[in-house]
Amino acid sequence: MRRARVFSCWTSVLRGAHHGDSGEGEDDWYFQRDILIQDQGGNAVLMTDETPPRKIEFKLRDVDWTYGANRPSLTLYIHEGENDRATSYAWAEGGAGRIGINLRWIQASCTFAADEEFVDLSIFSN
Repeated sequence: MRRARVFSCWTSVLRGAHHGDSGEGEDDWYFQRDILIQDQGGNAVLMTDETPPRKIEFKLRDVDWTYGANRPSLTLYIHEGENDRATSYAWAEGGAGRIGINLRWIQASCTFAADEEFVDLSIFSN
């Protein structure tokens, strides 16, 4: 068992753009900061301010693989809508204190937040 670490993230989403768009010539971004997520499979859902809003989910895992030749990795996954398959992902060294991704239509960066305590409020919702 590994104790979860809390990360604080910011993200910027290009309004109207989707995976595969270059974003060239566009400069209309939805920005959000102070998104807390824990690194043991934690997730955070972002709803953009577009009409209709887009749902983007981030998942963060600091994992030691139990088999194969994969090295320990801190991995950040990006999901669009209700899709269970990640649109894309980035990885860093296991135990890393920072991870980021830039897909042109979305940018995100998560940094270890030693002073933050993660409280999962979803246990209180029905």
